[in-house]
Amino acid sequence: MKKSRILLVLALVLVFSSLSVTSVFADSPPSIGIELDKTEAKVGDTIKATVKVNNIKNLNGFQVNIRYNQEVLKIVSEDGSDSFGDATCPKNGELVMNESYSLFPVAANTISAGVLNFGRSYIDMESYRKSNKPESTGSLAVLHFKVIKDAATEIVFEELGTMPGSNKGTMLFDWDGNTIYEYAVNDSAKINPNSSPAPLPSYTVKPISRPAQETAEKNNNIYIIILVAVIAIVVLLLFVFIFAGKNKASGDIDDEQEEYEEDAESQDSNNDEESSDDYDET
Repeated sequence: MKKSRILLVLALVLVFSSLSVTSVFADSPPSIGIELDKTEAKVGDTIKATVKVNNIKNLNGFQVNIRYNQEVLKIVSEDGSDSFGDATCPKNGELVMNESYSLFPVAANTISAGVLNFGRSYIDMESYRKSNKPESTGSLAVLHFKVIKDAATEIVFEELGTMPGSNKGTMLFDWDGNTIYEYAVNDSAKINPNSSPAPLPSYTVKPISRPAQETAEKNNNIYIIILVAVIAIVVLLLFVFIFAGKNKASGDIDDEQEEYEEDAESQDSNNDEESSDDYDET
């Protein structure tokens, strides 16, 4: 009897603790972060870094820009190989992975500089909305880093000029195509915090063309093309007029020459006839 009561109490404790955890998790603010499977690692060990979002309403797509110290960490594929390249977009997350909604992955990494820039999104947002199964909480990608130097470092989100309007190098979108702004951004915990620190190397931000600048450049190009076309047409017309004028002048000279020759022949003919008449009279 006592044993049954003890089991009942334990069951109730487990149920209430589960409800409490669920409630706390559901009430936690929207965020995106990088979670590590371990913060202490020796040279040669692999660290798993998971990009996770929490309570992002109706998540439809994302793009992140991640930096790490390439002198301390080396990005590798899940099998430990060096196949993770500049065009690799991780496809091992839980969210934004449904091929039924026309999944579109994209990546523009710069591995040599320790920069990862990738994202995924659903193109068929209408079908996604109609499913009434919004994605909100879970992993977006799982990255693997091999430790190549014993030093204190971290993996961070950072805007490097390639994602204007981003939230510290992150962009999230909902299933209406709107950018989501209200969420926190959390970097990874410090890796090997007791070792000598290894700050991130300096990175030269590549300038990007703003939409207005691109429009102005396109307009300038159009104006230049139009100007060149107008000049070409004017030159062509001048050439045609000059050539036609020369032909006309040459034709007039020829006509005058022909008329002159005809008049001369007519005059000679008349002279011959007059001479003939004079001879006959004689």
